Amino acid sequence: MVMLDDKGQAINKAYNLLDRRAKKEVDWVRDKIGEKKIFDLTGNRLEDHPILVNLLWERNNRPGSFKKIKKIYTIDSFIKYRLTGTSNINHSQGAYYGIAYGIRDNVFDQEILDYLDYFFYYMNFLLQYHYFLYLLIR
Repeated sequence: MVMLDDKGQAINKAYNLLDRRAKKEVDWVRDKIGEKKIFDLTGNRLEDHPILVNLLWERNNRPGSFKKIKKIYTIDSFIKYRLTGTSNINHSQGAYYGIAYGIRDNVFDQEILDYLDYFFYYMNFLLQYHYFLYLLIR
């Protein structure tokens, strides 16, 4: 995960799948949302490396940095952004966002997003792109 500010500059270092700092956030998600619900939606077990879980860690541990976030990318989307200047994502990257992305219908679960309450502000570009894709393929 790469977090950018409003000038397109990276905030802190990028996360990778080996980053395991969000253990408390996993416990919070387990208690508030539930492992079964996450598994039924995502097809994955609850882990501490999906982007949404790491954003919870950022919000809880680095609120100053968290408030600066304007865009969030997977590492490959960040490279595409730097090379082309355009933001994009595809359905295969949805699983990296983790706990709210439904693999069966390729949409984010509104109930979980509402519960997390920060998602729309920071991921608005992703949702607009996703809706555009939905309109193209339906």
